[in-house]
Amino acid sequence: MTSQTTTATTTVKKYISGFFIEEPATNILVPNSVAQNNILNACKQLQTTDVYMYLITKDIVNNTTNLQNFIGELSSMGINLWALNGDRSMFLDPNCDGYSELTSEIQAIATYNSNCAVNQKIHGLLVDLEPHDQTYNSGSANAMSYVGFHNGLATNQLSTVTGSGIYQNTQLLDRNVLMEQWVQMTAVLKTYAAKAGIKMGMCMVNWTENYYGQSIQCYYGGMTQNIFYHFCNILDLIVIMSYKSSLSNLINSVSLQLAYADKLTNPPLVLSCVDVCQGDGITVSLGDLPTPNNTKTYAMTYIASVVSNLSASHISYFGNVVYSVEGYMTMPS
Repeated sequence: MTSQTTTATTTVKKYISGFFIEEPATNILVPNSVAQNNILNACKQLQTTDVYMYLITKDIVNNTTNLQNFIGELSSMGINLWALNGDRSMFLDPNCDGYSELTSEIQAIATYNSNCAVNQKIHGLLVDLEPHDQTYNSGSANAMSYVGFHNGLATNQLSTVTGSGIYQNTQLLDRNVLMEQWVQMTAVLKTYAAKAGIKMGMCMVNWTENYYGQSIQCYYGGMTQNIFYHFCNILDLIVIMSYKSSLSNLINSVSLQLAYADKLTNPPLVLSCVDVCQGDGITVSLGDLPTPNNTKTYAMTYIASVVSNLSASHISYFGNVVYSVEGYMTMPS
């Protein structure tokens, strides 16, 4: 599962340098457009190996030729393209859409990949589900509110009194069932992805070990354990959403999860993530730091420090993702 180059005398680990693209795919996929050229230029600046692009089923089906051309451009630079999809509405609470969009997308990727050249294939699917999210389509007529995780409460603070739950009998069952669904959905998606011949990854919260002082656990596969541990046994890649503008805070936010992955015989590739978008908060994003720490130059130095520190401490660590390329492109030089 790891990415390495082997010679007669040494093995060199290839670290991932990635970024998220959140702009609609229809804009990015127009050949020779300003949007596409900006992305390709950012790839060069960030020495990119992997791109995680918001790409849904209809983008793949309706833009096949443009998608092939764009991935071909990335491949010529040694870059993998992953489809990025998922949101809170895809869980199985009442009024949710369910995750059929993701199973349909994997099938669409399989069909797409079977009809294009090797250098035009989609490398994998990265899902971003985040069960703690409380709103979806905020501000629109389709806005929904989800409170089944019971944000802000440690597990031992959740009520076990019958009738205290929202979707289940108790608050504790609300969270337990939601966590079980998260793992169950991921296992199903991984099975589909394996059949399609693509990699399966997930954006992962950084607090599974310590949510208000306690780990977040669930029952799956005959055992109750930390949900991150379950995901390590399922996924090819995990992007920990370690959004911290302080280097020490970022390292601390991923250290416990990486320490567990280090012990595994065949761990997933575990990545950190650096936020560079303006408006996310000074403790969260480099984009909100005062000058000169809100610049591309500082971001590159900061990311290099993240990779250097974590790679020296954790054998399961495999690189960093920038959130997002749009944020990076708006930073001063």
